[in-house]
Amino acid sequence: MKRPIARSADLLREDRWELYASTVDAFERVVSGPPQEPRFDVAALASLPEPVASRVVRLALYRVMEPEDAAP
Repeated sequence: MKRPIARSADLLREDRWELYASTVDAFERVVSGPPQEPRFDVAALASLPEPVASRVVRLALYRVMEPEDAAP
């Protein structure tokens, strides 16, 4: 039998993957254009749950950034 902390960690891991999958799906619907010039469907972005919307914007920013711009 798993201990409560291990069970919680498993659930959080599953939640994280589900949130990531939702973000990627939303990104494909909301963001268009080349990676260096993302264009957002603002109405679609505003209709997303805030945790997904913020991750969509972050993912678009990561695509624009140069590797040396990333924090260590």
